[in-house]
Amino acid sequence: MNSPSSSPPESDGRPLAAEGSAAVSVYTVEETARLLRIGRSAAYEAVRRGEIPALRLGRRLRVPRRALQELLDGSSSGGSTGADR
Repeated sequence: MNSPSSSPPESDGRPLAAEGSAAVSVYTVEETARLLRIGRSAAYEAVRRGEIPALRLGRRLRVPRRALQELLDGSSSGGSTGADR
């Protein structure tokens, strides 16, 4: 298992990838927070408001990699992709 890194991956136009995995298709809200360099609570609040698109899988929230990349690129239409409010 990979342990969390003390410094998040850079978001400099390259596709986002979680540490140790080049084929990640979803992120946890905590991973998303690290990538965006925001706090965990702020990330959950942004998901709740629909600012960060997320999918609810059972009791878990997952942020699709592609949706996060589109959000960062500014090409997303915004809105939630399935998170319960």
